[in-house]
Amino acid sequence: MVSVLVLGAITVLSVVMLRVLARFLRQPKPLQAVQPARQIESLPQTMGASEVEGYTPDFSRVNHNPTRALPALLGPKDVMVKVHASSINPIDLAISRSYGRVLLNEVRRRSGFPADGKELPLVLGRDCSGAVVATGQDVTKFEVGTEVWATPALYRQGCHAEFAVMGEGEIALKPKNLTHTEATAIPYVAMTSWKALVDNAGLNANTTPGKRILITGGSGGIGTFSIQMLKAWGGHVTTTCSSGAVKLVEGLGADLALDYSRENLDETLKSEPKFDVVYDTVGNETSKSYINLLKERQNSTYVTIRTPLLSGLDKHGFYVGILVGGATWAKSALSQYLSHGRRYRWAIVSPNSDALQTVTEMVEDGKIKPVIQQTFPLVESKAAYQKLAEGHSRGKVIIEVIKAGKKSDCAIYTEKDS
Repeated sequence: MVSVLVLGAITVLSVVMLRVLARFLRQPKPLQAVQPARQIESLPQTMGASEVEGYTPDFSRVNHNPTRALPALLGPKDVMVKVHASSINPIDLAISRSYGRVLLNEVRRRSGFPADGKELPLVLGRDCSGAVVATGQDVTKFEVGTEVWATPALYRQGCHAEFAVMGEGEIALKPKNLTHTEATAIPYVAMTSWKALVDNAGLNANTTPGKRILITGGSGGIGTFSIQMLKAWGGHVTTTCSSGAVKLVEGLGADLALDYSRENLDETLKSEPKFDVVYDTVGNETSKSYINLLKERQNSTYVTIRTPLLSGLDKHGFYVGILVGGATWAKSALSQYLSHGRRYRWAIVSPNSDALQTVTEMVEDGKIKPVIQQTFPLVESKAAYQKLAEGHSRGKVIIEVIKAGKKSDCAIYTEKDS
């Protein structure tokens, strides 16, 4: 009986997903360059930028271009930011290898952005910290000169450049107690975790106290941020990491840090009280099995940022990929809910200016500190990508467009030469 219900629900949900997305994509909103309503006295015509000239597995077509054309505002709510620093996230490396190309090109094409190869050369970088230098006529929250941090949408050109353009809804005020280099370590990982933990798992300052949360991969950018946010909200946090990162995550507040290479890891986790939330930032088969560590029939949630949706679209094409993705999600979600009362969620990051502003306030209150592993100048972006690709992260890898001055006391640097 359960299998029949699951099959029926899979079919219905897949069709609904397909129809909703198809309806959205039939309503394109072409974008055209617009003149800034307000800007600094003089903007250059060109800029330095790190460019992906073609999709390859090894960054062989990543190069620095000192004379890339300055990006244009594409709507009345757009903002141009002079980038001081930008971080590198795993999604940047994945996109450089053509991950997500089907969905991203569909959105670009329907939104009036260059697509289907015309987006190249592509600028990566999903977050930045800098200052506003130009705004569209309908921008009301930010004045020219305002210091901001941001998470541009995935389909836009990115921030590994001297200037970047994004929507007003993708920006918030930068924390005053951080340098730009320190600030840019946070926005993308913050919005990823907000989507996972707040929007999908239902955690916030009011609901988190007393909740038990397991985070896989606690020493990377997402893990180091999430541990601090959840501890600030009163949660009990267990995390997995390498042996060399145990002290780091414990210093961030983790109640229990477990070396993922230890032979008895699974037994240790099973001996712990059941969890209210499992936040999977790794996505391997071992971490997927941790759904079984959740409480049963108590609104517990397994949420992962490693979804098969984008890779499925790349493999099967847009419409078939939506059906396959819907079926994959529904099979796991419904079987877990019907059998154990657990919720299974995929989290796909999206910009959220209000959430980012909340994070600004938490940083300024000393509740969250950026964790930085290493910094690189913009002209050495390829080396920075290679650094992140090595794995075993201890915080974020940062690209400095404008070198920061003295480090603040409100950030954690995990490598002495950073």
